[in-house]
Amino acid sequence: MTSSTPSGLPTGPRTVPTSPAPAACGRHATHEWPATGRSGTRIARVPESRRIGRYSCRDSLTCRERSCCHDAGVPWPPTIGQQLPLAEQAWGIREKLVAYSLNLDHEVGGPKAAGFERILGIVRADVEYLVEALRAGVLSAPISDVRDNAPFSVLCEVRVPVAGLREHRDRVVAVTTSWELRHADDRPRMVTAYIKG
Repeated sequence: MTSSTPSGLPTGPRTVPTSPAPAACGRHATHEWPATGRSGTRIARVPESRRIGRYSCRDSLTCRERSCCHDAGVPWPPTIGQQLPLAEQAWGIREKLVAYSLNLDHEVGGPKAAGFERILGIVRADVEYLVEALRAGVLSAPISDVRDNAPFSVLCEVRVPVAGLREHRDRVVAVTTSWELRHADDRPRMVTAYIKG
């Protein structure tokens, strides 16, 4: 169907304005709409400028993060030797160090805190130094072990070289860190950090 001007000249196909469908989740807030999959459900398309891998949402109204939103560019599950998925978005580092790994008074974390102090001269007051060292190191250090934590997650071990402080400044030791990943698109959360031996 075409519309026309008062003079009777056609102006081209009539377009029907459409409203954006509701976003499936926070990550999909700027997806382009609509598109239809084989089953007739709407599929979100991420603009190329925001695309890391290929994201999809098979149900735009009831997006289930674990099963239908994923980054196809990230292998799942992670494997030994690869980089920690989404390492640049790692979180929970400072909180875990302060409350656990550098806390001499913690029943379980206390021995880990003593190890940091004895081997690298790092105490809880040095938490920001250790946060930055682990945050930077996990970007390049490979995964050294993967453990299944079903049905909740997988745990990826990454050994990060960290230099000591003060009288230990000439010493570099591998700090063992463990990261929880619940699904392929999850940001890794640090669950422990300690020095073996």
